[in-house]
Amino acid sequence: MRGGSWRAWLTGVLLASLVRPLAAQTTTSSSDEAREARLLAPVPLAGAVDPDRYRLGPGDVLRLALYGPISRQATLIVAPEGTLFLQDMGTVRVAGLTLSQARQQVTARIKGALRGVGVEFQLISPRAFRIYLTGEVRFTGPHVTNATSRLADVLADSLLTPTSSRRRIEVRSRDGSRWLADLEKFRLTGVDGDDHSLSDGDVIHVPVASQYIAAWGGVGRQGRYELGLSDSLSTLLELAGGLQRDAMPERALLVRWDAARRESLWVSLTDRSAAGLGMSLEDGDELHVFTKPDFHESDRVTVEGRVAVTGSYPVRSGVTRLSQLLANAGGVLPDADSASVLLFRARPAQTSDIELDRLSRLSRSEMTSSEYATFQTRLAGLAPDFRVDMRRLKPGGGNDPLLTNGDRIVVSRAVRSVRVDGQVLRPGVVDLKPGEPWSYYVKQSGGMTARAAKSQVRITRASSGLTLPAKEADVPLAGDFLWVPERADNPAWPYIRDSILIMAQLATVAIAFRN
Repeated sequence: MRGGSWRAWLTGVLLASLVRPLAAQTTTSSSDEAREARLLAPVPLAGAVDPDRYRLGPGDVLRLALYGPISRQATLIVAPEGTLFLQDMGTVRVAGLTLSQARQQVTARIKGALRGVGVEFQLISPRAFRIYLTGEVRFTGPHVTNATSRLADVLADSLLTPTSSRRRIEVRSRDGSRWLADLEKFRLTGVDGDDHSLSDGDVIHVPVASQYIAAWGGVGRQGRYELGLSDSLSTLLELAGGLQRDAMPERALLVRWDAARRESLWVSLTDRSAAGLGMSLEDGDELHVFTKPDFHESDRVTVEGRVAVTGSYPVRSGVTRLSQLLANAGGVLPDADSASVLLFRARPAQTSDIELDRLSRLSRSEMTSSEYATFQTRLAGLAPDFRVDMRRLKPGGGNDPLLTNGDRIVVSRAVRSVRVDGQVLRPGVVDLKPGEPWSYYVKQSGGMTARAAKSQVRITRASSGLTLPAKEADVPLAGDFLWVPERADNPAWPYIRDSILIMAQLATVAIAFRN
């Protein structure tokens, strides 16, 4: 056998002896296939594994692929001793090595024995291992996680108590090293607060939180926060969500307790020096950020109905008037009821009116005249709507309402008629005839019935909502409501009885004078 043929034959034998036992792990039986399926079950990852940072340990599942004269692949598992077994080449210790370092060692071992063979060495399933939780957590003891987990994956909020520290969490590794994690900063700001990956057998100790700082006023998240190891004003602002748009950063107040005595320091949150944002914080420090008065995004009102352009309009509360807003909306349309423009205003939040509550539980007969007047006044004050007669409005004058945030203006279509109801023969709607008195509309409705109280006819104005005696209003306007009430029953006997009593009393007086 020639030398070249001899070397090719020897290489094939070595490749077969190396790969066949590895491949047999996946082909010998159905139970082995099920076992491999469990090992290769996907593990949720936060991203690609960094081969220069990921360290191997017992239970990691890897794939070894050889290509060249013979193309084979096999699944390898790191043994409990932390080694990988390569057939006819011995073991390679990989525990504690990064994936890159282990790849270099395995590749060097195989290529040292087999020339011309390509090697691929990949991690296909991270291992699972135990860590231990101690300290101020709801459940202490062992906890199973995987090699790609970080502290934030293990310490869910449900495991922590209200007194748990979230910014001074200690992680103790088996090699004796320790590091502190700032989980609160990681969760509130997204900044890596020493949230390292975990290793086999790590002990996570959560102490009791005992030191706090606080931020109040013009910040995104007002409240107390645990004091970290090297917090500054800048760190506190990050935890509190930063400054709001209405904040006044040039002059904020830092309240500090020094030897049981409170001190107040004025600081600038635009200054990044040690006297400003770089100032170190101490236990109990409170930052008060003041805000600009009357600062808001934009006051808006809504216009609906018979105007040229409806919608939401920006206004300046206490400055913009109704006439100006309607002009901005293109003015009212020709068919609009300019005599009755409705302004709806949200009622401000207020405490319960004790007097109104008391009076509302009484009947009219139980109230005095002053109590009834008070009740009517306060009840009317609760009405959120106002009617404005644009025909009599003087732009910019005292009767031109000032608008405020949340107002709603409704311009209705004009009603060219008068409604008549009550004790008339044909109640209904009568076309408006300008200048005609109220009696005209009663006649158009068939006239009054025999039961009508002619002297008590009332008109309710559409423009103001007021109800007036018809003889005072006289001429109805568009949309007005004319009401003819029913005459009250007057039994004859009470009058006869009263008359007899009066006559008897007069007769008694006359007899007394004669005597």
